[in-house]
Amino acid sequence: MARKVCIASAVDRCKSNAVLSSRCLNYFRANDWELTREFGNADLVIINTCGFHDILQDASKGSIGKAFSDSKPGTKVVSIGCLTKIDRKALEAFPNLIVAADLSSLDAVIGAKIPFSEITDFNFDETLFHRLGPAGFGSNAWLRWGGEAGRLFCRVFKGWPYPFLESSQLPRVLEEMNYIDSDRRVYVEIGSGCVGTCTYCVIKRARGPAKSRPAAEIVRDLKKAYKPGRVINFVADDCGTWGVDIGRTVFDLVAEVSEAFPGAPIDFCYINPFWFEKQGREYVEMCATRNINSLNVSLQSGSDRVIAAMNRHYKAENVVRVIKEIKAVSPKTMIWGHLMLNYPGETIGDLLKTVRAASHFNYYMIFNFSPLRAELPSAIPDLPTRILKRALLVGTQIFMMFLRLFLIPPARPGKAKI
Repeated sequence: MARKVCIASAVDRCKSNAVLSSRCLNYFRANDWELTREFGNADLVIINTCGFHDILQDASKGSIGKAFSDSKPGTKVVSIGCLTKIDRKALEAFPNLIVAADLSSLDAVIGAKIPFSEITDFNFDETLFHRLGPAGFGSNAWLRWGGEAGRLFCRVFKGWPYPFLESSQLPRVLEEMNYIDSDRRVYVEIGSGCVGTCTYCVIKRARGPAKSRPAAEIVRDLKKAYKPGRVINFVADDCGTWGVDIGRTVFDLVAEVSEAFPGAPIDFCYINPFWFEKQGREYVEMCATRNINSLNVSLQSGSDRVIAAMNRHYKAENVVRVIKEIKAVSPKTMIWGHLMLNYPGETIGDLLKTVRAASHFNYYMIFNFSPLRAELPSAIPDLPTRILKRALLVGTQIFMMFLRLFLIPPARPGKAKI
């Protein structure tokens, strides 16, 4: 009788997390394990954790706790993913948990015939999410229902100036965030790590310095999963970093992928704005000459003072200028990003600058500052519960919504300068 494994992600909307889940699926399939989506049916449960934000760390621990409570007697529970390296001590609350920070240690856990090191595919498509077990954050049914409601909203209120995105982009946003079922994308990991030293970020503890995958391997992975009509999504902690360790640039990679898959749209899942300032001309030219579907430019703040405090090296106005130029030469390219609110020392004046900069994005996600770095003092009180933390974020979002709707004029396309 085949042994059964349940692989669950604490946050399946993280693309790097999903790549790891996909590799695990291939690993257990190669070792003749049967897949189940229920903890109670599994002989082994794998929880793919996230550690980049305290809310997602809580979700990871919640998933582990649920795996133990719902599993049958004798089931082993294993933790993999970023939290195992970012804060292993947080996992000590589960004395029977097997922590596999090094994925090759799974070989001994299951007596593998095919070692994990031989699983070389770093790609997945959106059918992956239908094969995973219960997720901790971002995959609840109400999010899916909300996605369908959002799609209906877009049809009924076409052109309405929703404060966090342009309504014409809503269907693409819902697909990008996996709020609705879609099979339009194929994801491939192009690299891991970054060259940054941001004061608030703990991801580097898990992912390390920049490491680019060879372009030939990326194209090989895409050929296994790509179908005509699909969008190719580049997955990395910072897509702009690709090539720095091998003497190339991400524009070389785009050229090779575009040659192998002519006309295929390309998404960049994350770009540090530093690269927009450093290589702005090249990004504008790339968008003008290639089929770039979307760019995620994580501005974090519109205030240069806050950006400097984060130890991020760019000026907001320079990044906005490149965004405007890209919109002028490639209106089809959706530009979205991440914003961080309530960073230590942030003032109302800083927030106003962030709101104004946000008006140039087609869509943006908002995160509350998460004090995971012990050396960073928080400018806000030590909030005891996740509910209060979310209340602070929602309150600030409502304030931003008011500013965006009534005080900040809508952005206008800029002139192209190639």
